This record gives sequence, structure tokens and C-alpha cells, in this order.
Amino acid sequence: MEGFLSFIPDESTAYQFCLQFGVVNREVTCECGNAMRLQINQQKDNGMVFACTSMRSVFRKTKSALFGYFFYRSRLDICIALKCIAGYSANLSGEQLSFYTGIRSPSTITNWRAHFRVVCSRAIENQLHHKIGGRDLTVEIDETLLFRRKAHTGRLLSNEDQGVWFIGGVCRETRDSFVLNVRRRDAETLRDAINENIEPGMRLITDCWRGYANLSHYGWVDEQVNHSINFVNPEDPDIHTQTIERM
Repeated sequence: MEGFLSFIPDESTAYQFCLQFGVVNREVTCECGNAMRLQINQQKDNGMVFACTSMRSVFRKTKSALFGYFFYRSRLDICIALKCIAGYSANLSGEQLSFYTGIRSPSTITNWRAHFRVVCSRAIENQLHHKIGGRDLTVEIDETLLFRRKAHTGRLLSNEDQGVWFIGGVCRETRDSFVLNVRRRDAETLRDAINENIEPGMRLITDCWRGYANLSHYGWVDEQVNHSINFVNPEDPDIHTQTIERM
């Protein structure tokens, strides 16, 4: 976190960072139909503005360099907004975010954190609309049970009826992933989830849960690691589910 903060010390550097990684536009179309390109304008905080390139245009308009992107209409400087994103990604608390970003308003911190949750949720939903993986690629698969304690107190529940099952997969090579809420983790449910989200013929790596027992009969190359004995297959260290476990 500290390393990233030192990487964007001011607004101009933060804008160039966004420009480099495609977080802001390089070109916008004017109402006259001509391209608008970035120009230096020191009156703006980030030092840049979009201007119409047509000499004959009656509009001669300019637009914010942030037009149409994540930071447009935000009251925060790009530098501060990037720090918020980095802090949220690092799972910082509201108090920690306030310390690192200098934002003193608790409501502002709360609103940005809520916004980030919505963005992440939409990203996951979008990923569910296409299958991950491909030829000669490897996908790790795992399932997990999530609980919620009442008022965040008391013991963790042990009854599966009180929790929610999720299955997830991540492609090692492309880092494409999916997370799916399922009612149970029986073989049919897991197989349907894999079939809907992973390309056929893939190399799959799973644990030895019996729900994954017959995946090789349905066109996948299934390799397993027994988590009751090892986290990594001792005969082949490439067979593990550490990537999906971390995710």
C-alpha cells in the first residue's frame, strides 16, 4: 500500500498513471462529429482537457479529461480516488482508508466503499456470462461455505443449513475467474456449474471431494490433490489449488 501511494504523489502523476493504463479516455468525439484530443490546460487540476480538433467547427468545445470514465463528476481528486481504490483492494478498514487518503468524512468513506462493492459485484456478474479457460489451459476449482454470525458475536455455526455454498474457478494462465452461489455441492450441481462456466476439454484441478469424482467422464482432464493429506500433490507439485484458495 505504501509503495503505491508513493507512486502517485500528485494529481498530474495520477492522471498520467490512469492514461497509461486506459482508466481515462485518450480521445472523445465532439458534437460536430470530429475527434477531440487531449491538450494541456494548466487551469485544470490534472493539467489536461479535451478540445475539438476541427478548425471549422462552430462548437470549439472542450470537455473534461475525465469525461465518460470512472472519475467523471467525482468530487475527489484522481490521486485521492486512486488511493481509495488501492486501500479497498488491500482490504483496509474505514479508519485506515481515512488515514491513508486524508478523507475525514466518515460518510464519504462509507459511500466510496459501497460504490466499490457494487463495481466488484458487477464485474463478477459480467464474468459469469462467458466461459473461462481454453485449449492447453488449466483451471483450479474449489467450493466454500460462508457463514454470518448474528451481530458479529458468538461461535461460528457448524450447521450447513445456516451457510451459503459458493463454487469458484480461476484460470492460471489468464487469471479469468468465476464465483457462483449454489444451493448444494453434490456432484450434479458442481458438474452443471463447471459446464456453464468452463470451456470443455480443459485441464481441471480439484480436491478429492466426491462431487468431483467423475469429471473426466464428461470431457475434462481432471487432476486432484487430497487436502486431507497434502495441499500440493507430492508426485507432481503442479497439481494444487492454491490459486483458487487465495482468491
